[in-house]
Amino acid sequence: MAKVIVDTGFLSSVLKAGLLETTLEIIEKRCLFITEEVESELKKCRLYADHQNKFSKGGPIITLNFKREEEKEELSTLGSGEESCINYCRKKDNRLLIDDREAKRKAKEYGIKTLTIPDLLFLGKKKGVVEQEDMKYFIKNLKMKDNYLFPNEIKKALLDYD
Repeated sequence: MAKVIVDTGFLSSVLKAGLLETTLEIIEKRCLFITEEVESELKKCRLYADHQNKFSKGGPIITLNFKREEEKEELSTLGSGEESCINYCRKKDNRLLIDDREAKRKAKEYGIKTLTIPDLLFLGKKKGVVEQEDMKYFIKNLKMKDNYLFPNEIKKALLDYD
């Protein structure tokens, strides 16, 4: 069964906007997985402490041990969290939640299936998980709490429920 691996920036946005439970519902999973590098990046900010219960044993965010150095490739243009997520996904049939354009492009080069936040919200809309009022709320929360801005055409398409 494919795991869903999530990068630091994506998870940060999801937690700030209150989208974690909805994300799990959309992707039809009980948990998300992060690498040790992603956890390390998150621990540097208050967000980790504010959501500590989600990272504890049995929480919906599980840290993976990935120490097989011989399977890792240095992806010098990426941050350590992005690099570790891509390296973990390279050898397995996993999905990657990631918003960074360069990291997404690199992941696709390796054949890794990815979702960005707009992709996730479109999928939620398509599945009927995210209703129009929820969509407005998530878009507003992402902007207010994470300074996440959608291009106008994407925002308009997300809000079009006709």
